[in-house]
Amino acid sequence: MLRNVTILFVLCCIVGSVCLVNPALADKKRIAVVRFDNKSGYGAWELGWSAADMMMTKLFKSDKFTLIERAQLEAILNEQGLGQSGVITPQTAAQVGKVLGVSAVVIGTVSAFSIDEGGSSFYVGSYHRTTAKCTIDVRIVDTSSAEILFMDTASSSADDKSVKVYGIGKDRGYNESFAEKTLRGAIDELGDKIVAHADKISSGGAGSLVQIALLKDGKVYINVGSSSDTQVGDTYTVKRQGEQIIDPVTGQSLGAETTVIGKIMVTSIVNEKLSICTVKSGSGFKKGDLLYKD
Repeated sequence: MLRNVTILFVLCCIVGSVCLVNPALADKKRIAVVRFDNKSGYGAWELGWSAADMMMTKLFKSDKFTLIERAQLEAILNEQGLGQSGVITPQTAAQVGKVLGVSAVVIGTVSAFSIDEGGSSFYVGSYHRTTAKCTIDVRIVDTSSAEILFMDTASSSADDKSVKVYGIGKDRGYNESFAEKTLRGAIDELGDKIVAHADKISSGGAGSLVQIALLKDGKVYINVGSSSDTQVGDTYTVKRQGEQIIDPVTGQSLGAETTVIGKIMVTSIVNEKLSICTVKSGSGFKKGDLLYKD
């Protein structure tokens, strides 16, 4: 028994020392990367998922993020009616992100993808050239507010050449690996920028989303309690998200304005998930209004 206790103590010390030496392990941002919308008109090889998979790999290798696996993500997208044909907006991304319990969702668009082929024949053979170009747009969406934390665009291209002499040589052209090669440059550029903006993403996850749960008898009930280190006297700014604004050209959501409704203060902790507040300022509060701790 003493030997087992000693071993357990040593293991605890090792785990604790690892956490102390590398505190970044506890500060990884939990995010999801959804299938990119393919608006290029070039539908071969599932360009949307290819781009998303490459972005997932890029972000995972940065060691700054914890990512949701694709199978789980696809299941949630199908449940939300956003499967094979659904278009992901900042609002729907936030909705999916809350279900997955992530802090942010990376959404993207393959906005352009083109193929140009050429070549020539000569007496003993032929020469063939294939050039592909792409443009990719990405956004990072905060799951608690559907706010766009980051957005950018990048372009890249790839070339492939083949020569046949006396019938010897391979016919080369567009294929799946060539498509991925074309996307790679843009994904790497955008991935580096997302990593550079990692600090803008909350570490709390969608589970840290604080909202008004109920209004009754002059009391405001909110969905956090003792498990979230909520204290009597804490104050929150109450905000309400407005209607999403749609780009008339692309059809994509440009985001939505948030309006400050007022402030509330915690007066009692009911349990680990529930607290009661009183109004400090403002009026017209509603169930579902977003709360931001002051």
